[in-house]
Amino acid sequence: MSKQITAAELAEIVTSLLTDTQATGELDDPGVFGGFMTAIAEVVCDYCGGEIHHPADSLDDIWYIGVHGNDSLPSAFGGIWREYDKEGELFAEGSPEWFEAKYGQEHPEWTKAEWQSDLSNGDTKLGYWAWVAHNSTVECQSDCPLEV
Repeated sequence: MSKQITAAELAEIVTSLLTDTQATGELDDPGVFGGFMTAIAEVVCDYCGGEIHHPADSLDDIWYIGVHGNDSLPSAFGGIWREYDKEGELFAEGSPEWFEAKYGQEHPEWTKAEWQSDLSNGDTKLGYWAWVAHNSTVECQSDCPLEV
């Protein structure tokens, strides 16, 4: 026989393990706790997109894990991660994904009509957001700050 655990019960268990180690009596070693938190974040990434580059760590008694964007995210807007750490960035500044997350449907300076014109003229083979990122790089040829 086995115990049958519902999704709500599993969520309750994981929440308790992450937020109240004293009450559960589990994961009281910082290394074990950090490993568990990292593993949980990796599972979410495996199913919802994103990736973990470094293990969870604490700062001023608060535990954090860094989530980075990748091509497994459902959109450049961040998927499940978008509502957390509003100031943080899932993508490197200036990347096609960063531009898409910042501007949504279209960049105000480099429009889709201009991109389509470049496509039809054979001036580019890039996708729209890669073309925007390329234009941004070309406009800023030497160590100038990226202004978008």
